[in-house]
Amino acid sequence: MMKFALLMGLGLSLGSLPVWAQGATPLPSPAATASPTSGEAPATATPSPLASPTLTPEQVTDAQVEQLVRILLELDPLIREASAQLRETQNEEEYEQIMQRTETQASRIVEEQGLTVLQYRELMTLANENPVLNQRVRARLQEVLQEGEASNSPKPATPTPTP
Repeated sequence: MMKFALLMGLGLSLGSLPVWAQGATPLPSPAATASPTSGEAPATATPSPLASPTLTPEQVTDAQVEQLVRILLELDPLIREASAQLRETQNEEEYEQIMQRTETQASRIVEEQGLTVLQYRELMTLANENPVLNQRVRARLQEVLQEGEASNSPKPATPTPTP
């Protein structure tokens, strides 16, 4: 049941992206990120092996912030859907299948954005621990959300000149 708690923690952190982007909730914990190789989550909360990351917050590029934001936006609907399915199931086998499928999809999302799961976790650790990097991620996330809203809004009709 620890896996469910970890998945739910990520889902709740991303529960409302506009609010999250404004800083009302913390960035999702890297401990809650799906593991690419195992369906098993640690039974106890252990310190991240990335506690002393090889990358400093100052070394994080704008491209990496962009990758992180794109990953977070793609993970949000996946986590919401999986969380809903997990709440509804009473079958342990189905529960495990949902967890495995979600972990596989989450890993694929991370890798499609050009990061490894380990790199993603390292960036998330840094973003959670460093207020300056945290703000960079939040600001870019807010920009992307606003760009999405602007592109979805209807464009005003241009008047046709009359001869």
